[in-house]
Amino acid sequence: MSKKFGIIGFGHLGKAFAEALINLDISKKDIVICARSVQTLSLAEKEFGFTTTDKIQNAFDLCDNLIIALKRDTFIELPPTKVEGKNVISLMAGVRISELIEKLYGADEIIRAMPTLSISHRDGIIGYTHTKNAEWINLFSGMGFAFEVAEFEIEKITAYSACGLGFSAYLIQSMISAGIELGFDEETSKKIAESNFRTAMSYSDYNKTISEVATKGGATEAGIQCMNVNHVNEHILHSVKQAYQKAKGDKGRDEK
Repeated sequence: MSKKFGIIGFGHLGKAFAEALINLDISKKDIVICARSVQTLSLAEKEFGFTTTDKIQNAFDLCDNLIIALKRDTFIELPPTKVEGKNVISLMAGVRISELIEKLYGADEIIRAMPTLSISHRDGIIGYTHTKNAEWINLFSGMGFAFEVAEFEIEKITAYSACGLGFSAYLIQSMISAGIELGFDEETSKKIAESNFRTAMSYSDYNKTISEVATKGGATEAGIQCMNVNHVNEHILHSVKQAYQKAKGDKGRDEK
């Protein structure tokens, strides 16, 4: 795919997508970054070597593929614009394809996609709406585990996958804090916590691992029972559901 990519918005997700493109051998000269902040534009130009602009129409004119990585509120402020012949890829939560068509009309194709930040290392998760464009399917697949979803499921990907990375980091950090509370230094606590999570993942059958480690009357069983009594599992589920409601727009529509 040799045509130019215009990334509208260079926050964490826009930056991750740009890095993913580079890792997929897209030339920096074929990537244009559009942002309002002088600092953001300077970062994109000096640190990454991208062409930059603070005029969204410039990005529309220069690029064949438009990656929209804005907050919903910012996108809604944009005037309707004709983007005939362009491909539009929206990374925004809570902005439906019907709304994208109203704002960016005449596009060849509009796809919604929701990736995790780890696409920058080609180890991400990305759900995307239907496309017959093999180039886009291959591009998404090159960023990690990619799969097609119905549009109404995009917000589920946001809550469970994109937000899930933050939730997972929260749980690991909580274990690190517990180690520090027990008297280990931070470095040792971090090594133990990360090792335990890696080992648990390598076993894959998590229920079996719990059963094997939590011997009857033992210390692990006591800790698991404490988690059950305090409904830790339910709290995690509630957190995912809260993220889902936020992504859908039930309590605001500007976050991923």
